[in-house]
Amino acid sequence: MEIVQSCMAGKQYLVIKSDRGLSGYEAQMLEKNVIAAFLPFYTVEKNGDLYYWYDVTGKVSVEERLKKDGISFESLDLFFSQMHESIREISGYLIDEKNILFRVDTMFLEEGGLKCMYYPCANDGLTPYIQIGEFLITNVDPKLQELNELCYEIFNLMSSPGFECSEIVKKIRAEVMREQEITEAGADRETEEIEEFEEEKEEEEKKNLRNLTKDVEGFIKEKTKDIKQTINDLLPDAIREDSVLKENKGERYMVGRLIYDGEERELDYCIDKDLFKVGREDRRNDACLHSEAVSKHHSKILRKNGKYYLADWNSKKGTYYNGRRLRRGEYVELAPMDRVTFADVPYTWA
Repeated sequence: MEIVQSCMAGKQYLVIKSDRGLSGYEAQMLEKNVIAAFLPFYTVEKNGDLYYWYDVTGKVSVEERLKKDGISFESLDLFFSQMHESIREISGYLIDEKNILFRVDTMFLEEGGLKCMYYPCANDGLTPYIQIGEFLITNVDPKLQELNELCYEIFNLMSSPGFECSEIVKKIRAEVMREQEITEAGADRETEEIEEFEEEKEEEEKKNLRNLTKDVEGFIKEKTKDIKQTINDLLPDAIREDSVLKENKGERYMVGRLIYDGEERELDYCIDKDLFKVGREDRRNDACLHSEAVSKHHSKILRKNGKYYLADWNSKKGTYYNGRRLRRGEYVELAPMDRVTFADVPYTWA
C-alpha cells in the first residue's frame, strides 16, 4: 500500500489508491453519519482507478508526535486511551476493524480525540494492529528497561487474535501509577535526607561553637585579612572578587557560582545557602530557568562542610555533570570549571 502526500487549494491530503469503493451497509453508515473518529475523506476516479483523499491539514500524526516527544509511559497512556475511545465509537456504527488503517502514520492525535482513516479492506490477511507494535519496539529507548518490556508486551498482545485495546490501557495505567508511587517515595526519601543533613549541620555548628575560644577567635580576626588576600591571589580572574569568600559563625566557605554558558536569556547565579533549588519559573526555586525542557523542580545543590554537591530532583529531561546524566539519588561534588546542564540549559561551575 502506497500512501502519497498531496497539496491542493492550500490543504494537505494523504492519497491512497484502491481497487474497492464504498458499498453496502458501511457505505450507508458513512454517508448518513458524521463519525468523529474518522478523518474526512472523499473518493476520486481517474483513468479507471479509484483514489481515497484524506484531509490532514494542520494535523500531526502519532508517528510524528511520538518521535518528537519520545515514547514514555505518559505518551503511551494518552495514545492508547484515545485509541480505545475511537474504536468504541467506530464499533458503535458496526464498522469492521479490517477497514480501518491502524498505523502510526495514518492516525492523528487531537484535543477532541484520535482520528483514524477508513479504507476498505485495509488489513486483508494482516493483523490490524501489528504495525503499531512494530513501531513501538523499534523506536523505544533501549536504555529504559521497564518501558522496553512494556512495549514488547504491547506488541505481543497486538499480534494475538482477539486483541482488545482495553487490555493495553489497563496495563499502561498500572505502570503509570507504579511510576508515580516510585516518584513520590523518592521525594519522601529526599525530604528525609535534607532534614537529616540540616540536623547534622546544626549539631556540627553547636559543636564548633562549644570548642571555640576567645584566643582562637582573636587569631582568626587578626589573620583574616591576610588569608583572604592570599586566597584571592590564587583564584582565577573570572571569580576573583571579595564576595567569593564568606564567613558564617566562624566558618569560612567559598561562594559557589553558576555561570550561564548558552545563548538564551538565562542568568548567572551565586549559591550562598545550604540548599539551592533549580527549576522552571517557580518562585519557590532559587534559580528559575525558562526552557520548557526544564522540570518545575529539576535539580538541587547542597552545601556541606564548605563543599557543594549536585543532585537531580526526579527531573524528566535529566541533570548532566560534565556530559554524564546523573542517576536518581546520586550526589557529585562540584569543582571549578565543571560543566552542569539542566536538561538543555548549560552552565559552568565557578
